[in-house]
Amino acid sequence: MGLFTDDASHIEVKAVFPDNNPLGVVVNGQQNQMILKFINSGTGNYTIVNAAASYHDVEKNWALVRNTTALKYNVPLPAGSNFSVPFNVHSEFRPRDIGLTVWANLNDVQKDTHRFVAFNSTVGVVEPQGSWFDLQALFMYIVVLATLGGLGYFAYNALMEYYYPQQKRTRSSKRAGGNAATADLKVVPAESGKPYPASVKPYEEDWVPSHHLKPAGGAARKRKGVKVDGGASSAAEVTSGGEGFTSGGESASEKKKGGKKGKRN
Repeated sequence: MGLFTDDASHIEVKAVFPDNNPLGVVVNGQQNQMILKFINSGTGNYTIVNAAASYHDVEKNWALVRNTTALKYNVPLPAGSNFSVPFNVHSEFRPRDIGLTVWANLNDVQKDTHRFVAFNSTVGVVEPQGSWFDLQALFMYIVVLATLGGLGYFAYNALMEYYYPQQKRTRSSKRAGGNAATADLKVVPAESGKPYPASVKPYEEDWVPSHHLKPAGGAARKRKGVKVDGGASSAAEVTSGGEGFTSGGESASEKKKGGKKGKRN
C-alpha cells in the first residue's frame, strides 16, 4: 500500500533489509540498517536529494505515529544507471507490530521534486538482547539472589526447629535457670565444718586481702610482740574495744614513769 504516486514511471526506488535481517525486525535503541536501491531506466537525469521514514499504527487504519529525520544525499542518478545507498531507521516503541513507510525525494533537471515510496509494510519492533553487563539485569539478578537466600534461611530454621526442637529448648532453659540461680545466691564468708544452704554462695577468705576483712565483734586480733628497752619483749594484745598494751610484767610506759619518779626523789 503506497501513500504517494509519481508520473516518472521509469524511476524505480526500493528499500530492503540486509541479508542478516531477513524478517525485517526493528530493534529498539539501535540504528537498523536498510538499503535504498535506485534504478533510472529513462533518458533523464535525476538527483537523489534525501530519504525519510514514518511509523504508523496498523490497528488504526495506518494512522501516523511518528516521522523520522530525513537523511540527505544529494547524489546524482544519471539516465540508465543503478545506485544503492544505506539508510537507517530508529525505534523507541514498545515491542509490537508497527507500520513502516520509507520514501525518497528526487529532483529532475528542472529542479522539480518527485517523491517515491521505497518501502511500505509492517515490521516487528523488539527489545535488544540483554547482556551480563546490563545494569538493569544485574540489579534483577541481585534481587532474585537475595530473595532466594532469605527463603533458604527461613527454610533452614524451620527444618532445624522441626528435627531438633528439644535441643534448642534445653539450651535456652539451662541459660535461663543459670541466670536465675546466680541472681538468688548470697555471698557469705566460709565457716569450716558448717554446710551451706542452697541459697548461699560461699567464698574463701584466703585470697581476700587482710585490710578488707572486718574483725568479728569482741574478738581480738593478735599482733606481734613489741620490743622494749633492754631487748625484752612482751606478748602484747590489741583488743577491738580500744584497750592499750597489756602483759604479765611491766609495760614499757610504766618503766618510764618509775624511772622519772626515782630521779625526782
